[in-house]
Amino acid sequence: MIKKKPIAVIFTMILLLSILWIAQQQLIDKNAQFSNSCELNSDSCHLFINGDAIQITVQKYPVELEEEIRFVFVLPDGYQWQNGYVTGSNMYMGKIPMLPESEIKGPLQVVTFLGSCSEPHMRWMATVNLKNIKTGKQQMLFIRFQTNRR
Repeated sequence: MIKKKPIAVIFTMILLLSILWIAQQQLIDKNAQFSNSCELNSDSCHLFINGDAIQITVQKYPVELEEEIRFVFVLPDGYQWQNGYVTGSNMYMGKIPMLPESEIKGPLQVVTFLGSCSEPHMRWMATVNLKNIKTGKQQMLFIRFQTNRR
């Protein structure tokens, strides 16, 4: 009888830890559906506004300095571009505007240009402001990426 108690305690602890781990994973997955930021570790990333997916693609990856950078946004219906800018995360570079090209049906194309700096591995954050046409509510998106000096 005494030997059975430690086994029962160990089994109970393993079961409890498994349940906690599963609950944590479900919470992480749920929060990802409402994340307004993403990291461009490849040529595209996804983020969400109120559960609606937004795809962001950079046409040339890795992102190069001193060359035009073109982002393509696939926005959910009912959202409109307001403005956007890029700032340096690990070195102050000011606010670099992101300029939308003519709006046509389909994905929105936005261009910007990043100058060179002394930092060999530069971290950047693009801040994008969208407007929900129906509610008038503003939404901010954050896209993080990096450049490496050649």
